[in-house]
Amino acid sequence: MIDNISCIILTKDEKESLKRCLDSVAELGEAIIVDDFSADRVDMLISRPQEKLVHRKFDNLIDQRMFGASQATKKWILFLDADECLTKSSLDEMERKVKQNKRNYYAIPRENIVLGKILKHGNWYPDYQLRLMKRNQVNFHPQNEEVGRLEIPLKHYSHQDMGEWGKKYWRATSILAKTRTEVDLSPLLKSLNDVKYRLVKGKGYKDGFVGAITIFYLPVFELTILLKLMAKKLWTV
Repeated sequence: MIDNISCIILTKDEKESLKRCLDSVAELGEAIIVDDFSADRVDMLISRPQEKLVHRKFDNLIDQRMFGASQATKKWILFLDADECLTKSSLDEMERKVKQNKRNYYAIPRENIVLGKILKHGNWYPDYQLRLMKRNQVNFHPQNEEVGRLEIPLKHYSHQDMGEWGKKYWRATSILAKTRTEVDLSPLLKSLNDVKYRLVKGKGYKDGFVGAITIFYLPVFELTILLKLMAKKLWTV
């Protein structure tokens, strides 16, 4: 048991993914599931004494994670989403790093798995994520701090089938359309530049069809947010 790490897991109607995630962090001292009022009986998955379920309506990612952090009791906090999980090797490396206690923050490489395929190109790897930090230093944009890096990736089962992809896409675009207040083309233009960068310079084409649709999905995602935001403004006129 790695008793000095709390794991904060965000979820919304992801029961099967959440089970895999919980099983992967069973050796940690605490697992706090922050649920956005799921309809799929997340409570049925709570089976270990160190697991705790709390509820909060999702408004934005940072506030949701900060709420989870406020429930934690261990010295270190690891932040995961329900569709992510750790391996035994990544747990072992994490345990060594927190025992060394040389940094307050650690970024973890992430292996993105889309429709069953591991994306190795298009700058989808190593895709470092700042996820491990001391409880009394929680900050997702630390200034004047050296962020350490782990070597063994966490696994991100991003979209396992087209149905799941569609549901996540529609929910995420709706949330972001609510949080944005002004019609702004810059995120869309940036995503178009991102397509060129990932596809050509990042050699995303080497990941085949799955790699290509994952990259072209980026501007579609931003365009949908823009259209939903414009529709919201029209309805409120």
